Amino acid sequence: PAVGHHAISPVINVVLVIHLFKHQPVGRRFAHALNKMRAHFFHQLYKVKQVHETPLSTLAFSASGNLLLACTEDGKASLWAIDSEEAPIDLVGHTGLIRAVAILPEDKLAATLGEDGTLRYWDLQTGNPGSIRSIPKDVNDACFSNSGAAWALAVPGDSILWCTPETGCGFRSKGSLPVISPDGDYYAAVALSGKEVELRTKEGHLCKKFEIGEGLEPITCLAFDRSGRFLSAGTKDGKLLLWRNDRLKLE
Repeated sequence: PAVGHHAISPVINVVLVIHLFKHQPVGRRFAHALNKMRAHFFHQLYKVKQVHETPLSTLAFSASGNLLLACTEDGKASLWAIDSEEAPIDLVGHTGLIRAVAILPEDKLAATLGEDGTLRYWDLQTGNPGSIRSIPKDVNDACFSNSGAAWALAVPGDSILWCTPETGCGFRSKGSLPVISPDGDYYAAVALSGKEVELRTKEGHLCKKFEIGEGLEPITCLAFDRSGRFLSAGTKDGKLLLWRNDRLKLE
């Protein structure tokens, strides 16, 4: 069909039908069937690739979805192109378990953080190592921002070190389960009580504290979505909590 002089594609027609009828019983059933069909796309195993002989410890996709970096418990890292049959590029340097990894925007650099006390950057075109930073060896948990420009380390004593290339490990706070907003401007972690989430600026200032309320079990996991729109927490009793980012003011 056409509206004025502009034809509407069949795909847009389907979207319009779903939008118009999604609140009707037939529309709801149709939307449910469509979502179920889309979910079935993941049931087909696409590829199996032997990248290491030892257990894998962490994985990271590039923003483009074309590259996957697989790291092991004994410090090996391999980069492979999803749709290529070429041998992966090996990133050699770590001597212990790799805790966290990030592929930086434009797929040119990667960052890996290991229990050997080093944070390493890599040239993904050649596999050659770049700069190396010293970090504490006794890291229990670690994470990167999407860009790899900020990172956080959970260390013994229920402490978290929040770090950037400019400041190194700039400030320390108490808590666990650190996460970083996609742009690296905000850090979040679970307070020692397990019932609060603290949101801090990259300078370390506490700007928000979210209490999960009575009747809920402690928080067991925490995550920002890739757009930075939501901060989510999961609890021990299976509850999922969402806070929305409204112009950088989480509510």
